[in-house]
Amino acid sequence: MRQQFFSLFILLLSITVSAQVGINNSSPDASAALDVTSTTKGFLPPRMTLAQRDAIATPAEGLIISCTDCNVKGLHQYINGAWQAMTSSYTGNYGTVVNPATGKVWLDRNLGASTVTSTPRSDYASDADYITAEENSFGDLYQWGRNADGHQIRASGTTNTQVSDFFTSNGLFITSSNWLNGATPPTHMWSGTAAENNPCPSGFRIPTAAEWEQERLTWIINSAEGAFESPLKLPLAGRRHNSGDGLLFDVGMSGRYWSSTVISENARSLSFGVAGAAMGPGGRAEGRCVRCIKD
Repeated sequence: MRQQFFSLFILLLSITVSAQVGINNSSPDASAALDVTSTTKGFLPPRMTLAQRDAIATPAEGLIISCTDCNVKGLHQYINGAWQAMTSSYTGNYGTVVNPATGKVWLDRNLGASTVTSTPRSDYASDADYITAEENSFGDLYQWGRNADGHQIRASGTTNTQVSDFFTSNGLFITSSNWLNGATPPTHMWSGTAAENNPCPSGFRIPTAAEWEQERLTWIINSAEGAFESPLKLPLAGRRHNSGDGLLFDVGMSGRYWSSTVISENARSLSFGVAGAAMGPGGRAEGRCVRCIKD
C-alpha cells in the first residue's frame, strides 16, 4: 500500500511540474496539456440534448460538448457568448457554412466555383463589371439529374441529340426540351442520399425544394440582396438555355438554383433577381446552378 501511495504521489508530482498528461503516451507533446494516443479508440466528449446543453450554467469560453438532437448534430463549442456547431471544411476547394436560423450546413460556394462571391451586384456600375469581378464564384450550370460529366462547364460543347441512359457521359450540353428520352423523370437521379447521379462531394446532396424555401424565408429581403447577405452568399450566376447554341442568359441579373424536387415534367428551383425571389418550375434541360447541402 505504501508503495502504491508513493507511486501515485510521483505521478501527481510529475503532472504538476510538467502541466501535461499523456494517456497511452509517456512523452506527451510539448504543446498539449493532454495528449491521448490510440489506434483503436477515439475521444468521446460529453453527450447531451439541446435542452441539456442550454441548461449549462455560465459555460466557459471554448467549452465543447456533443449534441445528440440539435439541427446540426455532433460537436458544439461555446464561442463569443453563444453555442456554435463545429463543422469541418470539405477537402478541396469547398468549405462549409451554417445558417444559424435553420441549422443547415451547406457548401460555401456553387459547384464548380473557385471562390466565394465577395461583393453584391449593387456595388458595381454594370452587369459587365460584376461579371468580370465575380465570375469565379458563379460555378457550373447543370442540366437537372445529370452527373458531372463535363456538360456542366459553361463553355462545354453542345448536341441536340437526346440520350436514353441517365448515366450518359458524353460531356456535351444537350439542347433539347428534355435531355433524357421519356416523359417521366426518374427522381432517383438526384433525390435523397442515395441519388445515383449526385454531383456533390461525399456527404453532401442536392437540397429539396422545401430546404431552399426554408433558407429563403430567413433572408433579410426577398431579392438578390437577401441572397447575397445570407450565409450562403448566392451570386447572380445566370443560366444556360436549352435551345440553339446553349447560350448563357441573365448572368449578373438572376440566380437559378436547382432543387432535387420534381413535379411532373419540371424540376423545382430557386430563382431570384433584384426585384424578388421565389421557388418555381424549371425545364430539366436548362442549365442551372447547384449548391450542395450536407446529408
